[in-house]
Amino acid sequence: MRASPYDLSAWGYDPVRIETPDGKADYVRAQRDFSARSGVLRAGLIKVCDQVLDDRARTA
Repeated sequence: MRASPYDLSAWGYDPVRIETPDGKADYVRAQRDFSARSGVLRAGLIKVCDQVLDDRARTA
């Protein structure tokens, strides 16, 4: 949302100015960080879902 045309400064979010080289680089870094953090969460969710499905299969 920080790279969108919406003004989020009232919520403490500065805009990412993707129209500039520095802003674009900031945006790319932020997206890579978000992707890395979400990968950890995704792996944990998959593990839990697999455990639930395995438990369900054993009791069915």
